[in-house]
Amino acid sequence: MDEFKTNLIESSTDILEYGIDFFTENEIIKDFPIIGTAVKIGFTVKSISDRIFLKKIERFLFEYSKLTSLEKSVMHKKIQLSDSEKKKTGEAVILLLDRFSDLNKPYFLAQCFSSYIEGQLPFEDFIRLGSAIDASHSADLQDFLKEPDNQKVLDRLLRSGLSEISRNASSITQSGSSPILLSLVKTSLGKTFINVFSNTHHS
Repeated sequence: MDEFKTNLIESSTDILEYGIDFFTENEIIKDFPIIGTAVKIGFTVKSISDRIFLKKIERFLFEYSKLTSLEKSVMHKKIQLSDSEKKKTGEAVILLLDRFSDLNKPYFLAQCFSSYIEGQLPFEDFIRLGSAIDASHSADLQDFLKEPDNQKVLDRLLRSGLSEISRNASSITQSGSSPILLSLVKTSLGKTFINVFSNTHHS
């Protein structure tokens, strides 16, 4: 059993597409040392859960690397924050990535992070969007971006805070029957999520 577990842990290293240099040379790692610390721990411990966490960080950093040179320049300038602000931001990213249930969610977080760094998104909204991403399925988020007013999609996102029951729909009935038809709409946070991706450009 121990041999099986050892082999499983060793094979989990294949989950990463890039080596440790990809992490240590990344600008985000340099600007937010606490993220670099988490990466070092992940490579040292080498448990399956740590490898999966590293994969989430890798996806997050990869999305950052796809930003255009102009966006990177703006982002790097914005990152000149106080040490306490860097620590708070880095901790938020780590906590959110650690909570994510799949490897696609870091993509959404990276876009929200870039909007925050560029000054287009307040830190509080960045945290709220991160929590909304955590509470959603990645496929539903993709569908939301494609069809933001689709009732089925909005229904699946109710618990995320990106959608809500319309306040103007409570009195709508069919032929006077008892069932009430409720329509769903985007919340202000849902609109912010859509705007983040509408304003995102990649090279």
